Amino acid sequence: MRTTLDRFGRIVIPKRMRKDLGIEPGAQVTVEEHGQTIYVKPVQDVPPVAVKEGILVYRGTVEGDLGKAVSADREDRRRKLSKGLRK
Repeated sequence: MRTTLDRFGRIVIPKRMRKDLGIEPGAQVTVEEHGQTIYVKPVQDVPPVAVKEGILVYRGTVEGDLGKAVSADREDRRRKLSKGLRK
């Protein structure tokens, strides 16, 4: 999406993008430079990991196949448990 810098060097993030990303007036963003590319990212106020009822809980966005990862972890735990019971 194309936008224009104002005379002070500011850009306006289009309303649709702000809405999609949950960015509201006054929200903080990070600005990073990588070569000829500028990245603007919203700052997450909520940490992606929290302790809930004594258990570490991930509250961020999951990438990849979560079902497959859970199945693999369960199978690994089963193997370790059955190995421990055979001793």
